[in-house]
Amino acid sequence: MKIGASLGFSLASLFLIFGLVAFANSTRSNVEIRDVDCVSKRHSRGEPIEFYLYVKAWPGFDEIAIIEVPQNVYNRVYPPAAVRLRLARGIFGIEWLEGVSLPDTPKLP
Repeated sequence: MKIGASLGFSLASLFLIFGLVAFANSTRSNVEIRDVDCVSKRHSRGEPIEFYLYVKAWPGFDEIAIIEVPQNVYNRVYPPAAVRLRLARGIFGIEWLEGVSLPDTPKLP
């Protein structure tokens, strides 16, 4: 019984700490717009259908990142092509993706 209680308390504490760090990181975020190369794309076969782009998201690295995108962006990208990522970076340096569009799109949602 003590092991279960300790495990439960440890997990709850862990989620609380991660939640606090994520909240603190997002309070003062800097937004960066980055045009990156899309090298491939695919969609899922299940329901609901999800749309993915394979992009070189980090300048100077050949590593490929897979990002989920809205269907309207997916339908307009023909690899190899450029896509525009809207990235936010918090006070701890943690990045997250805020939006994806095409470079000719005037504004990101």
